[in-house]
Amino acid sequence: MGKKEMQAQDLEGLIANLNLHSDLAPDSSFYVDVDRARNAPGDGSVRQKIVRTLRYCAEKRNTADAEEFYYEKLLLAGHRASGKTTELRKIADDLKDQYHVIYIPNIEQSSSRFNTEQDFLYYLMDYVIASVKENEVLSRAVVRDVERLYRYLEDSIFSVVQEERLVTFDHSYNIDGGAEAKVSLFAGIGKVFMKLGAKAGFDEQTKETLTKSIRNNFQEFMDYANSIFLHINTELHKQGKMLLLILDGLDKLEEEKAMPLFLNSEVMLPRLSCSMIVTFPIYLLYSPNRAAAIASYQHDPYVLSMIKVHDRDGKPYRPGIEAMREIAEKRFNTEKLLSPDFDFANYPEAKFDTSTIPDYKGILDAAIMMSGGSLRDFFRLFTTAAENVVIFGGDKIRDVELINAMNAVRTDYARCFASSYAPLLKEILDSKEKDVAVRATPQDDTLLNIFSSGILIEYNGVRWCDVHPLALSFVKRQIALYVKEHKKK
Repeated sequence: MGKKEMQAQDLEGLIANLNLHSDLAPDSSFYVDVDRARNAPGDGSVRQKIVRTLRYCAEKRNTADAEEFYYEKLLLAGHRASGKTTELRKIADDLKDQYHVIYIPNIEQSSSRFNTEQDFLYYLMDYVIASVKENEVLSRAVVRDVERLYRYLEDSIFSVVQEERLVTFDHSYNIDGGAEAKVSLFAGIGKVFMKLGAKAGFDEQTKETLTKSIRNNFQEFMDYANSIFLHINTELHKQGKMLLLILDGLDKLEEEKAMPLFLNSEVMLPRLSCSMIVTFPIYLLYSPNRAAAIASYQHDPYVLSMIKVHDRDGKPYRPGIEAMREIAEKRFNTEKLLSPDFDFANYPEAKFDTSTIPDYKGILDAAIMMSGGSLRDFFRLFTTAAENVVIFGGDKIRDVELINAMNAVRTDYARCFASSYAPLLKEILDSKEKDVAVRATPQDDTLLNIFSSGILIEYNGVRWCDVHPLALSFVKRQIALYVKEHKKK
């Protein structure tokens, strides 16, 4: 179990505990289960559905004939700050008795290493082999496969590059030579993948020659990779487990890097012989390419929505408010560090009927309602306000600091607004259902761009959308200008 985080008792501690770049471990004392605030009555949570599906897959592996067995490939999508990473880490912990989990975080930060699906497979296998090396049992199971792959790379790919070799191959590896030989072999293959992914230091002609060779031999490389996965799973089966890859960060890739992984005619990921959870770009759900992107997967993408703090009619939603309160109270002393008073009448940009909020908690609940259920914005409001208080020597966040913080976030959303958003946002705000189903596959990128900006938030249950509370007044003014201009025409 990791270290137990402590509730902050001062504003400096509040800022530290609301660090947006700190992912929570499954056993974190800050973790709050917000399923009740996301889901419609009678609907299981995304985490529950994924865990159930993968547990069933593992059970079938232990009872069914190998010929009937299949691997689960699950897609998880979610809007920015919906909590995908936290949920994935919790899923990995929930499945630890059935799976050997290799969790690959922040893939988008390594995106410079791959421009094609071939590059990504080298990156993936580099990570898998490095992880397997740390496990003595698994490394014994796959060491012969790794050596075969090593030889294959030399003979079929690098042999086409005559003038410069990417790596000096050492034929002295003895796979029966114990741990030292295996470590040497695994280290060598790691260097190969690093060179493959980067292809650094080559002139354009050499790069072109190497890329062509890789493409021509890619299916054979896939076969070697799957042989490694097969032997890992065979070894794990003796322990009643399977291999599970969690690929976190593919949803954050730029479109040109994501497209080869999801839209090639023969998509690579579903053909790998292991179960996996893949984060899926949310923009592909609102794209004409949606059907093609998910065609190779047995399940539709699971979508992690924001925490619902108000309902479709704009009334405060109690389960969401209570979940957000618990999140805040675990991280900092809300009674000590927040003024109890906040009157929405003093903030004309948005109004909520606070009389309908149970046990109204002033600044805390004001921040909850204005965040729209986005934890990123919820934390940002408090850290921005706290930093201003600290600068001027205070010890408690008051309404003036929260209003300044809300105006700062609101300004960010205003900067993201494009005039082309106005017609669709007007349609959503005017609709009783607040749905965008009629625009699920638009012929342009308007809906995709609105969601990417964060101005529009998607909620669950009977799916509906709403404008972010901190952008609402600005959006309404822009819609009014749009209507006025079009009346003149």
